[in-house]
Amino acid sequence: MILMTLFFTFFKVGLFSFGGGLAMLPLIQNEIVIKLNWISQGEFLDAIAIAQVTPGPIALNVATYSGYRVYGVLGSLFATLGVVLPSFLICLMLAVMFQKVRGHHAYQSVLEIIKLVAVALIASTAIILSPNSIVDLKGMLIFLAALGLFASERFNPAIIIICSGLVGLLLY
Repeated sequence: MILMTLFFTFFKVGLFSFGGGLAMLPLIQNEIVIKLNWISQGEFLDAIAIAQVTPGPIALNVATYSGYRVYGVLGSLFATLGVVLPSFLICLMLAVMFQKVRGHHAYQSVLEIIKLVAVALIASTAIILSPNSIVDLKGMLIFLAALGLFASERFNPAIIIICSGLVGLLLY
């Protein structure tokens, strides 16, 4: 029963979230931390940290990690399949439909709306996680410096993340 709950929980996350992995995090958090209480807020933050340093999409890595925490290897398999299957099925259907509507103005408008929703979901994740992530002045300074560098668009985001991590290691 728990395996099917894992599958359908992550299937729902995969089905109703747009904008990539970061946009999925608030939905994953709501399901597994708040509603189902499978993992704590601290474990969720750990899952995000681990997911960011491992290869692959962040939401997929968080789903795999969470599934493992709930039900071991089988749990990670069911959670991973659940979060991936909706995207696969939707892409398959859209590939067929795309050929018919790709030049239409309404299609372009829908894509613009989806982009705005994704930005809002990512901002929501930052707001929700920041009280537990930025706990002192040093952390706030690292965050503000990284945010400024991201906003300048002159530096590679990967370099900013690596440098922020190294500064954090040195300071803590």
